[in-house]
Amino acid sequence: DRDSVSNEIARLLHDKFISSEIADMIRIEDIVKFAQSKLIDDLKASHKLYRELRFNVFIPASELTTEDNRKSLFIDEKILVQGVIDLCYFNSNGELVLCDYKTDHIPREILGDRSAIHRMLEDKHKQQLKYYTYAIEAIFGKKPNRVLIYSLPYGDSFSIAI
Repeated sequence: DRDSVSNEIARLLHDKFISSEIADMIRIEDIVKFAQSKLIDDLKASHKLYRELRFNVFIPASELTTEDNRKSLFIDEKILVQGVIDLCYFNSNGELVLCDYKTDHIPREILGDRSAIHRMLEDKHKQQLKYYTYAIEAIFGKKPNRVLIYSLPYGDSFSIAI
C-alpha cells in the first residue's frame, strides 16, 4: 500500500541508498499498482526468475527491415544485438515468460481504452521484443511461451504476439 512504499522510501533516504532528488521522482502510485497486479502474483508463484538479464546475440540482418527488397539483400547477414531484458521467468506451469517494463505516457484520449493502449504499446515495442525473443531462445534453447509488456503508468500487462 501507499504507506508501505512511503516508509520504504524514507528508509532508503535515511540509510543514504537514495538521494532526496531520487526520492522525489519515485511514482508511488505506479509501485502500488504493480504490487497489486496479476503479474506480481505470477512472479510470486514462479519457479525461477531472471531480472536485468544481459545478452549478446546474433540475429538475421533481414529482421532489421520490413522492406522485402532489402530483406533479400541481407538474407545471409547477421547483426550483433546486445541489450538487457528486464524480466523473464518460468511460471508455475513451467512456461517461459518474457516481460518488458514500459513507462510510455498514455495519451488522455485512450486512457480508458485498454485495447487502444495495447495496440499503442505493441506497435511501438514489438520489434524490440522480437530481438529479445531471439536472445531468450539463444540463452534458454527455446522461445518464450508468452511475451508481455507491463505498463507502469497503466498498472497492467499486455500479451504481445511475436
